[in-house]
Amino acid sequence: MRDIIGRESDIKRIAEYVNSGNAELVAVYGRRRVGKTFLIKRVFNEKFTFYFSGAENASKKQQLFNFTTALNKYSGKENPVAKDWQNAFVQLEQYLQRIKTKGRKIIFIDELPWLDNFKSGFLSAFEYFWNTFASSQDEIFMVICGSATSWMMNKIIKNRGGLHNRVTRQILLEPFTLNETDRFLKSKKMALSRFQIAEYYMILGGIPYYLEQLEKSLSLSQNIDKLFFKKNATLRDEYTKLYSSLFKSPEKYMKIIEALAQKRKGLTRDEIVEFSKISNGGGLTSMLEELELCGFISINNNFTTKKNLQLYQLIDFYSLFYLHFEKDKRGTNDDYWSSLMDTGKHQAWAGYSFELLCQTHISQIKRALSIGGVVSYSSGWRSKDAENGAQIDFLIDRNDNVINLCEIKYATKEFVITKSYDENLRNKRGVFIEETKTKKSVHITMITTYGVKRNEYWNNIQSELILDDLFNSEISTPPLEISTPPPLVSTQPPFVSTQPPLVSTQPPLVSTQPPLVSTQPQLEIPKEVLDEISKMKKRINDEHKVMEIIKKLCSIRALTSDEIAGVLKKREDYIRRKYLTQMIEGKKLNYLHPEMINHPEQAYITNKKD
Repeated sequence: MRDIIGRESDIKRIAEYVNSGNAELVAVYGRRRVGKTFLIKRVFNEKFTFYFSGAENASKKQQLFNFTTALNKYSGKENPVAKDWQNAFVQLEQYLQRIKTKGRKIIFIDELPWLDNFKSGFLSAFEYFWNTFASSQDEIFMVICGSATSWMMNKIIKNRGGLHNRVTRQILLEPFTLNETDRFLKSKKMALSRFQIAEYYMILGGIPYYLEQLEKSLSLSQNIDKLFFKKNATLRDEYTKLYSSLFKSPEKYMKIIEALAQKRKGLTRDEIVEFSKISNGGGLTSMLEELELCGFISINNNFTTKKNLQLYQLIDFYSLFYLHFEKDKRGTNDDYWSSLMDTGKHQAWAGYSFELLCQTHISQIKRALSIGGVVSYSSGWRSKDAENGAQIDFLIDRNDNVINLCEIKYATKEFVITKSYDENLRNKRGVFIEETKTKKSVHITMITTYGVKRNEYWNNIQSELILDDLFNSEISTPPLEISTPPPLVSTQPPFVSTQPPLVSTQPPLVSTQPPLVSTQPQLEIPKEVLDEISKMKKRINDEHKVMEIIKKLCSIRALTSDEIAGVLKKREDYIRRKYLTQMIEGKKLNYLHPEMINHPEQAYITNKKD
């Protein structure tokens, strides 16, 4: 089985739950194909006390037969096929009581919603099993899993009956980030640029199953044609299956999704009602909440925070791509995506999708701006002045009295700020300040694929991020290994006793590294280096010369990117992107903390071997 890629935070949480010492009922849910079953099986190395999965569209009789077959396998006892779910859980309880081995008893019931078919009695039997037996057994760790999010939410997590407040933990498994997608595709030995990885993401999202279908021998456009446009394409019918697997009445949810796809910047609630023809009531509220929970839509507040200006936006990459390209293109051209490359239609789609890519990686953007620890929230803003027509799709309002107005631009090379575009930026900023009456500093932040070309207008922006910044990992600590529980049946080999405790295997990150500032001496720059810097004046044209100066500076002691930028009197993000990243890749510099690239006190030191 493939190793787990990413998911560090989810693995860490599961480890903490396993080691809680209490009975745990853990609900894992998320959209189809996101990797829920794979994660649980891989974390526990498939060493379960009992594992059983519901079967789609199977009868109650067939489900009970499958349950008993699984129970017989794990218990080593020939139980008769349970006549109903009450009897089935009695058999499971008897099996668990016979186990005398100390340690966690791991029970995993997958695709729980498929077991609750009409008049099956499953849910009431499960409630009785948990409430009267399992919840009082501290050694029991039970994982229940399902893709049907509406069922998991209404029947389990928000249950108002026998399971009310009985779920002790919840894990919503989300799609991969760009960083995780990059690592996943590298594990498949796919040689891709980050630009290509981003385009894959803008089509498939971070869904592991979709990414698994890619073939390393095919180009990007060939892979997309194979998945969507060729005869018997792998993902041709995925759209209907996706929503049917998640929601009990998928047609209404799909109407909302298709309404939102008509206006990519988003719709108000009233506009959703108008386009979808769904009545404006409590049912619509529940559907919108479930779609948001599953990660299909986002609810964006206007900067004014007026509720009636809330916009609902479709943010699921796969659904957007399907509705925009694949839905009406069946059979028209087996090489449709290949023929669309480098066309205006492709550029228009890519421009919007890149905006969405940035909005779904807000944590990475905040970290790149060095405001990860600053309380902030993101929103959009529309001017009330129709004549000026100023609109900001993405801004970050910070508690340190700064607002970043983010301009997001997709380009195949460096983006050029022209005179007219510069005027537009300054107009947006001015109208925003005037209408909102904000007292905060307002910064223009450019987010582009390959950076902004240096010209006379470049200095009018306050900060700049590029596509590479979106690939940063959110995890600030190394992944933890779970202390998996010991086997509970003598025929199974132990799988935990050889493992040391979870926490003790990982020394505290901070305590192993002395604080950078407190231990570093005052930076004394040799006169000859200062002379070289002074000769460069304000403009830096000789990249080789700058790199040589940086090497000399970092040979004195390890320097942060801020310190280097301060000496050279340039912006930190420019120095980091233009020189430091390149010098690390070229092995001219080394990280002071190579074990954690995004260490908050990361610094650079000259490679003595260079």
